[in-house]
Amino acid sequence: MDLKITQKTDNALLKRIEVEGEISFDAQTPSNNELATAIAKEFKTKVELVVMKQVATKFSQKVATVRALVYKDQAALNSIEKDTKFLKKARAEAEKKRAQAAAEAKEKAAKEAEEKKAKAEAAKAAAETKEEAAPAKEEPAKAE
Repeated sequence: MDLKITQKTDNALLKRIEVEGEISFDAQTPSNNELATAIAKEFKTKVELVVMKQVATKFSQKVATVRALVYKDQAALNSIEKDTKFLKKARAEAEKKRAQAAAEAKEKAAKEAEEKKAKAEAAKAAAETKEEAAPAKEEPAKAE
């Protein structure tokens, strides 16, 4: 995949860079995520700040024209770009995964704490049995 930027316009009012370019590829047309990653690498920014607007392939050619927006920060992106159903669903799934991971981590920590407590109780019980057994052996030895 070869990305060539043909036009770059800095829009200071909207805190973004408007990018147009051409991409040549070998196999299938690259996905929006792949293109956003390539553009983010080109502009040395995060992939989350790149919004793909258009990818238009030329008929029977391995070349496509690309339009994208590269925002300066997350606040600028959130204030301008509206949430689509796809983005809302993706955000909800990400939050659900984060909540599930946090719950699993909490559950794992509780399980480890229980295991530590059980080990401590077992060690304490073993120490008590050793203390009880040790004086019993010494008493007959003192009697002799």
